[in-house]
Amino acid sequence: MLCVTAAQRAGTTALDSALGATGLFKNFGEILQIEADHQAGNFFAYSKKAQLTLDFMREPKTVLAVIEDYFKYLNSLATRKIPLLDVKLNSWQVLRHAWSYPFEEPLLMRALKDKNAAFVFILRRDLTGQVLSEFIARRSQKWHDLQNSDLPPSFAAPVELATHRALQIIRTEKLMFGLLHRYPKSLFIAYEELYDDHGIAPRVIDFLRANFEVKMPDSINIPIRKNEGDKQSVISNYNEVDSAIRQLSNEWDRLRL
Repeated sequence: MLCVTAAQRAGTTALDSALGATGLFKNFGEILQIEADHQAGNFFAYSKKAQLTLDFMREPKTVLAVIEDYFKYLNSLATRKIPLLDVKLNSWQVLRHAWSYPFEEPLLMRALKDKNAAFVFILRRDLTGQVLSEFIARRSQKWHDLQNSDLPPSFAAPVELATHRALQIIRTEKLMFGLLHRYPKSLFIAYEELYDDHGIAPRVIDFLRANFEVKMPDSINIPIRKNEGDKQSVISNYNEVDSAIRQLSNEWDRLRL
């Protein structure tokens, strides 16, 4: 299996879609997204089908048994394709047993490692842009392929909420990097280096070629266009938010890729 993980607004949807379009990967998207519980492969769709109750979360062995059965479900849907899972940084702890610490290795991650899965970890260096991208998407009610005509009128972003979101990302990136950096089948890449003029960056293709016994194409196009619009023209207090997030990043020594 292949697992792509990042915080929201870090390019995972475009990467998932591009890899799915090759015909080599079965793109299940965000498997722990509540709103997608009608999609085959989504964990919540599976949990309805399996009639799960909270009782299964009492101890590690029962959670791992459910995850194992869930993997079988994904493989049955993927047929001969490689299952491609998207797990956002704030979703990993959905599948954990009672009486566990929040900084423990998620059982889903442990199970993926046991299956010899590969991981692509994405970090967006422009943290201000990442946080404000979510604010703009919520205001416009459009998350992808945002065009200038879709942009909302200029508005002020709540600084306290923006810095809170940024801090959540900073702390979780460090935690997940710590859990993955010694795992040999992991690629760590910045959002800003994920794509080039020809599509997915060669570094990503080389990583996939080295870890999966499939014939990867030399170039992979991106089916989703980058959102249009200048955040500084949409967010009236952009400089104030940017200054606060930069100060936070320095104070918490944000992870660098």
